[in-house]
Amino acid sequence: MGLYFDGNGGHGFLLSGGVYTNIDQPGAEETYLYGINDKGQIVGAGTTGFLYDLASHSFTPINYPGADASTPRSINNSGTITGFFYFSKGSQIVYDGFTLSGSGYSRLAPLGATATYPYGISASGELVGYAYIHSTETYLNFGFVNGKFGVLTLRYATFPLVYGINPAGSLIVGSYEPATGITGFVYSSGNLQPLSFPGSITTEAYGINSGETVVGYFIDRSNATHGFMWTPSAGK
Repeated sequence: MGLYFDGNGGHGFLLSGGVYTNIDQPGAEETYLYGINDKGQIVGAGTTGFLYDLASHSFTPINYPGADASTPRSINNSGTITGFFYFSKGSQIVYDGFTLSGSGYSRLAPLGATATYPYGISASGELVGYAYIHSTETYLNFGFVNGKFGVLTLRYATFPLVYGINPAGSLIVGSYEPATGITGFVYSSGNLQPLSFPGSITTEAYGINSGETVVGYFIDRSNATHGFMWTPSAGK
């Protein structure tokens, strides 16, 4: 599941059993798919943020109340969705996170953050992502559990950004910046597993499932962008 571009714009796609299926939001010039659960519910964005149901082939808009635009990024098996939205505040554009459970939206904004980006959600509803703190001009990775934010400190990772969490909440994925380039990672309990697609100049990991399969994208030395899938048994 993801997105690709051709001469007609950007399209969402699902890869299942070796078969590719296009998923395009009606009326959208570009459709982006970001997250899927075991029930075949997909979240993404096009003309609006949306929830797409594979069984009924139906799109349901997702728009945080009052937002200029909303980007849902992940959905768990309970149907809880997380992502971020933006709105204009004078001459500024403000990004905050949100969750959507049923029909109820909740806003997520850590104290002192001027931009908040929740990306991943576990089966129990734990959220991970990162926030920008303008006063210190720094990015902080966070976990959000039981209504409380906590800072995620990743040992051995320079300038890390967290993008995903597995359903059990035991593994997180993202990217960091070693001496050269950008490298993806899987992280758990102080152990950092670098993920660098062979021949790439950039590798970023965005999602991980219950089988510890990681998906993301990489950029090769000709600056072409490709998707990838990594499993522990296959190695790097």
